[in-house]
Amino acid sequence: MALDEPGPGSDAPHVADVGALEREGAVNVGVGSVAEAIAVVRKYLDYFATPRRPLQQAEDPQVAEELARLIPDNPRRAVDGRRLTDLVADPDSVLRLSERFGGSVQTSLARVGGRALGLVASHSMVKAGALDSDASDKLARFIRLCDSFQLPMVYLTDVPGILAGPAAEHSAINRHSARPYFAQVHARISQLTVAVRRAYGQGMVIMGLGQHSPGQTLTLVWPSAEFGGMGLAGAAAITANSTTSAQATGGRSEQMLYQDLVSHGSALPVAQRFRADDVIEPGDTRARLLAAVELLPVADASRPHIPLDPW
Repeated sequence: MALDEPGPGSDAPHVADVGALEREGAVNVGVGSVAEAIAVVRKYLDYFATPRRPLQQAEDPQVAEELARLIPDNPRRAVDGRRLTDLVADPDSVLRLSERFGGSVQTSLARVGGRALGLVASHSMVKAGALDSDASDKLARFIRLCDSFQLPMVYLTDVPGILAGPAAEHSAINRHSARPYFAQVHARISQLTVAVRRAYGQGMVIMGLGQHSPGQTLTLVWPSAEFGGMGLAGAAAITANSTTSAQATGGRSEQMLYQDLVSHGSALPVAQRFRADDVIEPGDTRARLLAAVELLPVADASRPHIPLDPW
């Protein structure tokens, strides 16, 4: 945590501002006053000290209504992962960690039905939701935090994949993107996943839709979800215009190839192949998670402590 006000004797030109520290991932939360810092610390510790508490508020019907219209008709429009997190979680229970670092993934401590847990949401307003090196490191550390304190995790997935291109490769994206995978393999906590829209490539695997997590408990998909090695429209275009695949595709048009991919990669066919437990309406998401969280095991006091991930 960092306080956004000068200390005694500080020399402004030679001291990094809180915003810079947040963007670098050096601090999890930036605050504006000592009083706010104390409030954040209390809220943070309460997730671990009181992992269960009664849900006081009645369910707001407007939450289901907003979830139902969250996905835009235009697939190129972004979905705000922060707002999705707020809608799924109990009111006023969310504490975002490292919001400005690796911003394509939003990691938050929150409560659902009074149960403390970790919420991971794709945030396509940053880099279209693609996982870069910073987002990968951030997610890996968050998994270790939740595993250390035996907090279940919920993934809200809308990911186009791992960030590609020379800049990503120069940041060692292949090495960094393996960190969340490794953390998930070794985690011993329950994991729930909701596929919201895009679930493509290695990003899908890292964002709660792989087969490697021993704690995977429930996988739900919205009707808008699409699964594939990459975007289905892009895959169809590449295949249709590739001379090497012309014989294999029998000369079918790009539109026909796209429809073939949709018939295999959309929500219902994926569920029919038992890769998901259910296809649900977006407005039912919180209700389904509330029911699932009630069935999750409580913390095991005899389990060996899992150390936190260093910076």
